[in-house]
Amino acid sequence: TIILTAVILLARSLRAPRWMVSGIAIGALVLFVLLVGADASVMRAAVMGGIGVMAALGGRPRRLGAMLSATVMVLILLTPALAVSFAFILSTLATVGLIVVGQPFSRWLSKFLPGWLATLLAIPLAAQLVCAPVIVLLSPQLAVYAVPANVAATPVVALVTVIGTLIIPMALVSPVLARLLADVAGVGAQWVALVARWFAGLPGSAIPWPDGIGGMFLMSGFSALCALALWAGLHRAELGAARRNLLTSTPAPLAPALKFPGALVCLGLAAGVAAWSLRAVGTF
Repeated sequence: TIILTAVILLARSLRAPRWMVSGIAIGALVLFVLLVGADASVMRAAVMGGIGVMAALGGRPRRLGAMLSATVMVLILLTPALAVSFAFILSTLATVGLIVVGQPFSRWLSKFLPGWLATLLAIPLAAQLVCAPVIVLLSPQLAVYAVPANVAATPVVALVTVIGTLIIPMALVSPVLARLLADVAGVGAQWVALVARWFAGLPGSAIPWPDGIGGMFLMSGFSALCALALWAGLHRAELGAARRNLLTSTPAPLAPALKFPGALVCLGLAAGVAAWSLRAVGTF
């Protein structure tokens, strides 16, 4: 996506017609796949990008969910083994998270954060909550600092990707300039490594989690509770009004049960799930 965006912006800045921009973009996708290797996540991104370019060329509105569905269907029909590839599954789930809950998270967080910061937090949060149930099948643990680590690494990702890709053609033209670009991209890559190592070294960075299908369903419930707690915490006024209306129509003996804040209930349930998981893996 980063490479495709950079290529399209460059072609448009040169006032190229739409058909030429689309051709350049598809050509860039093909070259990028050949450069980095056609693994599962790269193929998913490339095919989805190609479908998006064709949709833009045909003047049709971009429907990300439909494009992702078409991408998954095409790739699995061509290579059925992708259906059980963790790389492909996680890549697809991350995209689903951005499409389905990324924008709602951004809107909720923008109520008390600047728009750019709300988006910066919403993207890794959405991807983490959706991917976490599958991640525990690979590594049965809860990565406590995954979201802040991704937020800290995000600012340099586009820089490293674009400059790192430019090094290949630049090396054929000017090895000295290519070396300079490699040094710049290397600084960004070192920052990502520094962030990863620092967060991984913090106390409690990885909490043990039950493995197998049970751990997957448990993490699914935990992710849902975290999303519900976020929603409840950012919609206190609406929840308060709904609770008052509910209290007026609830029999007196049952009314006390409705006076607990929804966010605290969700957080309590999430804490209970986490405690149960720690007990299940023998931590305490």
